[in-house]
Amino acid sequence: MRRTVGIEEARVHNILEPLKVLAALAALGALGVGTIPTAHAQAAAQPQKKVKDQGEFDLFNSVNKETDPAKKLQYLNQWVEKYPDSDYQEEQLRYYDQLMQPAKVMELGQKILAKDPKNLIALTAVSADLQKLPNPTPDQLMFAQKSAQTLLDNLDSLKPSTATDDQWKQAKPSLETLAKGTIDWVETKPARDATDKKDYAAAEKAWMAIVQQHSDNGQYAYQLGSVIVAERDPSKYPLAIYEIARALEIG
Repeated sequence: MRRTVGIEEARVHNILEPLKVLAALAALGALGVGTIPTAHAQAAAQPQKKVKDQGEFDLFNSVNKETDPAKKLQYLNQWVEKYPDSDYQEEQLRYYDQLMQPAKVMELGQKILAKDPKNLIALTAVSADLQKLPNPTPDQLMFAQKSAQTLLDNLDSLKPSTATDDQWKQAKPSLETLAKGTIDWVETKPARDATDKKDYAAAEKAWMAIVQQHSDNGQYAYQLGSVIVAERDPSKYPLAIYEIARALEIG
């Protein structure tokens, strides 16, 4: 029972952690939403951000000031469609996240990362929003996993220019947790799906492959042991007992 509770707590943590990460980035100034930078602020950032024309300026303000979520989304979609090369795609991404539009986050995030593969905002938003998708496609899973891996591999070089060393030191652990959690979620999804469907033969095969890759992970060992027990094949009970005992030993 304790092991099962621990697994559920970890899943809840992986869902809540992205919210803390995005809030932390906003505090660092990396997700500046709601204002168009002044000339002084633009001079301090590279490259400079500018609205294309009065039309984009008006849409920016409409999105920022609108309080009705449906109308806000309507303005946001118009902004994205009419200005596909906007300098404010990071801000658009943040608005889509706020409005709980994970598919739009994936779509716009892919466009941003195609031009800037190490864009911190896009890497973080894509990693954070994957689990919000009700039925992620294989392409979305692959894209989010790649984004999370890029985020994890480049944390030391992704510090925003607006962040101090101390701020970045505080933010990095949450970003690392987010990236690892997303990678874990993608890797284990086939096994979890098979388990949820009570297709225990497929679940055993999937969890076995994961355990072989991550032999020091107690949660994975416990899941493997549990699905083997669920198969009700007495000849496999010794393996189930071994994996569960190993999971308890790992802790």
